[in-house]
Amino acid sequence: MLKHDGKIQDMIVQSIFIDSDKNNDGHISHDEFIAMVQNEKFRDKFDKYINVYIKHVLPRRRKRGKYADANYEEQYKCWPLPFGMVLISILQITCFVADQYTEKGQESISSHLIYDPTKRLEMWRYLTYMFVHIGVEHLTVNLCVQLLLGIPLEMVHKWWRVVLVYLAGVLAGSLCSSVTDPDVNLAGGSGGVYAILTAHIATILMIHTLRILLRNALYILPDLRRRIMGSFKP
Repeated sequence: MLKHDGKIQDMIVQSIFIDSDKNNDGHISHDEFIAMVQNEKFRDKFDKYINVYIKHVLPRRRKRGKYADANYEEQYKCWPLPFGMVLISILQITCFVADQYTEKGQESISSHLIYDPTKRLEMWRYLTYMFVHIGVEHLTVNLCVQLLLGIPLEMVHKWWRVVLVYLAGVLAGSLCSSVTDPDVNLAGGSGGVYAILTAHIATILMIHTLRILLRNALYILPDLRRRIMGSFKP
């Protein structure tokens, strides 16, 4: 690559090769190549041609989203506080405990929140059924999933985005249920939990795609080494 460039004469190439071939075997080993590239005497020559080579081999960068060019782990932030899933979980626990202590014959809180197909005009029920759970196991599973997956997502994508995804899943669940099974009551935050789970899977796929791109870019370095070493052979 360097040998055929008009700006660098053959004797300069030979001089660099001789200076870098420490064991005088007529070849540049891996260690000798690294030392040659890092040598302050040749850095001004190598910097230019390595940059030209990389620009020639790598495709032009496309404009990506906010997190495409940075490591995903570096996006984790504790401020603003990820309190969206925590707040929803506290409200769900509060409603469940209040229902458990409601005496027989009294109207429970869940009766005003649960999705009842006979009361479709009460529009809040399309969302508030997420605060009603049938049994401790139902509540525990939903809490574990939405906290374990929701909080990490909030630390990257901000709490209000994750809450919007959660509420969208809850609303989609009630609307689908009203169409596919219009005679069944609906309770629980499973719709929101499925939405959070889907968002988490999408995030994993995004990270995996970025890692594949970075891994492919690393293949350029051995090729670069072979080309430069080949150009220095006498």
